Amino acid sequence: GIYMTARLSLLSREFGSKHGSALVPIVDLCNHSAAPGARQSWDAAEDAFVLTATRAHEPGEELCITYGTPSNPLLLRTYGFALPPQAEPHWTIAFPVSEFVDICGQRVREELEKEFLAYSEFQLSTQDVNEFLARALKACARGGGDTAALLQQLLQLKLACYERDNTMVAARKALEKARTKDPQRAAWWLEQEVLTRQDPEAGLCDEQALWVKMSEYLCLLAHHEAVEAFANAKQEDECFSRASKLRQNLAQYLN
Repeated sequence: GIYMTARLSLLSREFGSKHGSALVPIVDLCNHSAAPGARQSWDAAEDAFVLTATRAHEPGEELCITYGTPSNPLLLRTYGFALPPQAEPHWTIAFPVSEFVDICGQRVREELEKEFLAYSEFQLSTQDVNEFLARALKACARGGGDTAALLQQLLQLKLACYERDNTMVAARKALEKARTKDPQRAAWWLEQEVLTRQDPEAGLCDEQALWVKMSEYLCLLAHHEAVEAFANAKQEDECFSRASKLRQNLAQYLN
């Protein structure tokens, strides 16, 4: 609808200022780069938005800024593009909180409904235990729930959805192959290149859609491993190295 179009237009173009969100013509044309040649800032003394080159540029060279370090799901939702998986800084997933509420008993359900609005999103990130997950697990504990068991049940239900997705079969096979070489890494894209050369039809999924799906799948898998590590069912050297902080901090919320 009109509201959603306007909201997305704002999300993909807004900049922060001391006056709140601001639209900055011309600067909002700058694309993202992990190695930007310019940076944007608010000059309080001049009360102005400033774009500053951070290195020399050739005539006609594109000026790029950074949009920060969002995951591919967040990049696609906010800006309409995704990065190659080897350039993605971390993995995330978001889905309706109702999917978690539905698997809980009455007391836990009541605590979750007190904590979150009905249409809230359940958000997970491999960077760390985010505020949303911490609040959800604390609510489970207040309701007398087994936080580890409930989180694992949710993760298994979500993982099963991706494992039924035929467009991800080749990528998941590539991930399995990559982890036989090094369980702590997720370089599925290297192995997928080999699989695609062997079977051209193995790479038929839209490329950026696959990058987003794999980010979400890997986020779920990393949390699943964190719960298993808490239960001593998986060793540290069998888990993704980039989710080590998540595993370390998640333990305090599990029972």
